[in-house]
Amino acid sequence: MTGNDGSDVETKMEVIRSAADFSFPTADIDQMLHEIDLGYQQTLLPPTS
Repeated sequence: MTGNDGSDVETKMEVIRSAADFSFPTADIDQMLHEIDLGYQQTLLPPTS
């Protein structure tokens, strides 16, 4: 519940600002989407024996 003084909003904004400072390596978006599609295709194929 939000307090009347707006402290909850300030806390949330502080957390967002802190998270925005982090940086993580990622793949190219097209590559990531392609790999996700491959994963879905593999789960839809019947197992080979």
